[in-house]
Amino acid sequence: QNTPMNVENSNFSVGNLGRRLSNGNLSHGSLYGDIFHVQNKENANNIAYTNVALPPHQDLTYYESKPFLQLLHCVSTDHNTTATNNKNSSSSIVGGESVLVDGMAAAEELRFMAPDLFDILCNTEATFVKERHDTDIVSAKPHIVLDPTFNQVVEINWSPPFEGPLQMHPSINEELYIQAYQAMECMLDDNN
Repeated sequence: QNTPMNVENSNFSVGNLGRRLSNGNLSHGSLYGDIFHVQNKENANNIAYTNVALPPHQDLTYYESKPFLQLLHCVSTDHNTTATNNKNSSSSIVGGESVLVDGMAAAEELRFMAPDLFDILCNTEATFVKERHDTDIVSAKPHIVLDPTFNQVVEINWSPPFEGPLQMHPSINEELYIQAYQAMECMLDDNN
């Protein structure tokens, strides 16, 4: 109810909600801006600007500290909608559904089913990379992070589209890492 019916009002509403939740400041806006419009564009330079289905992933894993909360807000499912809401259009977009996955629960299930593979993902740092014409961001971190005191999963880092070259310790078997990676991918995405 009272949902904004155009892009300009939507920016204002979602931005205000974000500021209220974050004590007045939006973070991580330097690369994409505070409000990022996901839309299908020709000659896209970002997979978010295509109609390609994305597997489960986290955004902004290449940051040292990724955002705790990201607000996703659908402004329109209409091809012809512009900043001035076109109520008369009848062509609608197919797809675009968002699926939320509990990565921490998936990691705990992997720990139960295959503890050796779970340990590999805890002890091998993946490289997350974002390269643009004006910015290069690189962050190395394990896919699964444990609390050192209670041994609980406290963080998941999963973003296959933004993974760079793997820098593996010589003591870690590459084939076992791939097996661990594939197992986690299956835990997160039931299409695999």
